[in-house]
Amino acid sequence: MEENQKKAFDFASDLTKQLITLSTAIITLSVTFSKDIIGGINQPLIYLLIATWALFIISILLGLSTLGALTGNLDPIQKQVTDAQGNIVKDANGNPVLDPPGPILTITTGNITGTSRWQVNTFILALILTCFFGFFSISNKQAPKKDKKGIPVIRTFKIQGDTTTHRDTLYLSEKS
Repeated sequence: MEENQKKAFDFASDLTKQLITLSTAIITLSVTFSKDIIGGINQPLIYLLIATWALFIISILLGLSTLGALTGNLDPIQKQVTDAQGNIVKDANGNPVLDPPGPILTITTGNITGTSRWQVNTFILALILTCFFGFFSISNKQAPKKDKKGIPVIRTFKIQGDTTTHRDTLYLSEKS
């Protein structure tokens, strides 16, 4: 195998592994902080987050399939030779004759490029949806509502040994 073919397989393998690693890391981080993330968001955003997780998982599975295809092209399975009637051809010793296909020394075959393209596309789509989720969850974050009905009472105080003045605002109900 020539050096450029080796490099092509190495680069394709490295890209696939990087996308698998990034997908796994993003899922892990978002699941780890899901309590903080999901706590203050509305229902459609939760579905968006689940969709991004699903796309990242699909990207991981397609990456594993791409790695398998890369390996299969380097060491394909030999097939038995058959004659025109479909009978298995045997050698002088009675063993079946195997068709030595040899390795397919290119990464441009359909089994590699197809799964690799789908992996990259699902990863990019999941990344875009993750950005949308982040944007919408920040902009739709509901601030805790404060009951500002009643009479405001402002209290100013200093803690002993501290020069900072602290202020609290309390609201007393008007019925008191």
